[in-house]
This record gives sequence, structure tokens and C-alpha cells, in this order.
Amino acid sequence: MRRRKFLGQAATAAAILAGKDIISIPGSRSGGATAQQEPIPWYRRAKRWGQTNITEMDPGQYDLAWWRSHWKKTRVEGIIVNAGGIVAYYPSQVPLHRQAQYLGGRDLFGDICRAAHEEGLAVMARMDSNRA
Repeated sequence: MRRRKFLGQAATAAAILAGKDIISIPGSRSGGATAQQEPIPWYRRAKRWGQTNITEMDPGQYDLAWWRSHWKKTRVEGIIVNAGGIVAYYPSQVPLHRQAQYLGGRDLFGDICRAAHEEGLAVMARMDSNRA
């Protein structure tokens, strides 16, 4: 039995013995019996984070299937993705905000966010100012 599963079962048993309601996290990968459904904010439930840095060359070759597999293997609960900054990785409507050279109309940041949310992950957008 893995440590995380053991700790989760021990906490559930302790809460039941103490007569407390069990809180379930919607969309979480951990199961368990629930007496009550209460949403827990992302900043309280996501403990393991991964960070992805997008480069200007990535939009045309970004392998989203590989990243989804990586998120599952590493069991991250949230990801930090650079959305923009010097260049945008989404179709920006902001005047003078240059889009990534190989974006080609793609919304790479939006694609990553949708995939992460489908996996039950929290997403934090990061602004990249490395060439400012």
C-alpha cells in the first residue's frame, strides 16, 4: 500500500471515529466515502506542483498527450505554466503584446489549461519577463 493511500485511509477512519463529516474534493484522483460534498479551493488542495516553461518554438510541436501522461506519472495536483509576458502563448488582443512567433493562431495556453482541468489539476498562469 502506498503511503498517500494509507494516510488517506487513516485520516478517513479517524474522522469517522470522531464523528466528523468527510470532505470530498470534486475532480480529485483520490476516492473514498463521502458524507458531504464541499468544494475545497485549489490553493488548499494542491500540494504537489509541476512547472512547464513554454518557448516560442513550442506551439507547433507541443506534445500535449505526453504532458498529460507526465502529469499522471508524477501525480502532480497543479501546474504552473507561463502564459505570456514578453510574448503571448494565446491569441492576445492587447495592443503591442506580441504573440509567439510560431503560435499561428493557436491558443497553446488555453489548450494546456483545458487538458489540465480535464485531469483535475489546478493551473496557475505565470508571466515570463526573462527578456525584459
